[in-house]
Amino acid sequence: MRTSRFISAFLIAGGFTSPTLAATRFDLKQITIDGSTAVNATAINTAGTIVGTFTDHKYVHGFILAGDKLTVMPPTLAGCTKKYSCTPYPTAIRGDGTVVGSVTRPYMGSFNFLFRNNKYVPSYSVPIGNPDGAIGPGIDNGGEIFYSTFGNDNTDDVIGTPPHVKPFHLCPSTAPGCAFQFINGLNNQGNIAGQYENIGVNPYTDAVFFGTTGAITSLSPPGAVLASGGFLNDYNEVAGEYNDSGNVEHGFVYSNGKYTSFDMPDAAADIQVQAINNKGRVVGVYTDVAKKVQRVFYYNGTTVSYFGKYRVEDQLTVTLNKYNVMVLSVNAPVAHKRYSDQTSYIVRCHGAGC
Repeated sequence: MRTSRFISAFLIAGGFTSPTLAATRFDLKQITIDGSTAVNATAINTAGTIVGTFTDHKYVHGFILAGDKLTVMPPTLAGCTKKYSCTPYPTAIRGDGTVVGSVTRPYMGSFNFLFRNNKYVPSYSVPIGNPDGAIGPGIDNGGEIFYSTFGNDNTDDVIGTPPHVKPFHLCPSTAPGCAFQFINGLNNQGNIAGQYENIGVNPYTDAVFFGTTGAITSLSPPGAVLASGGFLNDYNEVAGEYNDSGNVEHGFVYSNGKYTSFDMPDAAADIQVQAINNKGRVVGVYTDVAKKVQRVFYYNGTTVSYFGKYRVEDQLTVTLNKYNVMVLSVNAPVAHKRYSDQTSYIVRCHGAGC
C-alpha cells in the first residue's frame, strides 16, 4: 500500500462550454501515479474511489485510488508466480469498496476475481477461459451477484453469486435470430441489460435487451432500425443509442415502458452511450461530423452538453457515479503502432447542465 506522496492530480482543462447551456463547464484533473507511464481508470463508486490499471516501465498493475490513498493490487492469485506473473484488471467497484475484475494468467487461462479488505476472496474465482473481447465483470451493491460476458463465445457468459454462477444464454433461445450477447448493466433490482446481434433479419442489426435472466424483453425506440447499448441504473432505466431509417444516430433512455430520445449538439456520427447513473444522467462519446473530432457528452435528462476535442482514432471510455463525478480514459495511439498514450481524468460538471 502506498500513500499520497506517490499521487498527484492537477487541473488540465476547465471551462469547456456547451453550445446548448452556456453556464455549464467541465473541470478535468489528470490522474497520475508516480513512476507510471500510462493510467487507465475504469470505474468510480459512490465514495469517489477509482479503480483501473497503471503501467510502469515494466509491468501493468491494478490499482484502487481512494482520495490520496493508493492501493496496488497484488498478483497473488492461484497460479501466479514470479515466472508467470498475473495482471489484475479491475472493472467495477461497489459502494463499500469491493472490487471485481479479471486476471490474465500467462499460459494458464484466466478468471474473474473479487477483492475485498485488501485481499482476494478465493471462493469467488470463476474460470472464464479466453479473455479476448471480455466486458466486465460487473457487480451489484447487494448480494454480490456479478457477471462476465464475452464477444466471441456465448458459452462463456455467466451470472450469479460465486461459486454458484450459471451460464447466461440469451441467444438463441430467448430471442430468435439472436447471437453474440453482451451484458452491459446489472442493478440492485436483479435486472440486467445489454445488447445482441440480431442475425434473424437482413441485414443483421443490433438490438437492446432488458429484464431478468428468465424474462428478457427486447427494446426498440420508435423509428429505430437498430439499437445498441443497454446500460442500466438501479431504477431500471436503460440507456443506449439507435439509428433511424435515415441512418441518423440518436441517444435514448427507456423507463417504465416509455422512450426518450436525445441528440448531440452537433451533427453526429458514431454515438456511443457508455453509462447511466441513478440520477438519470447519461454519458458517452460521439463524433462531430463537421469538426472530425470526438467529444464526450453529458445528458441531464433534458439537454446535452459536451467537452473535449479528441482524434477520431482515440479510444475514449467514460463512466460516472451517482454524484455525477466522471472518470474518463483516453487511449491515444502514437506513431509506433505497438504503443499508445493512455491518460485518465476525474471530471466534474458545474452549472445549469449538470
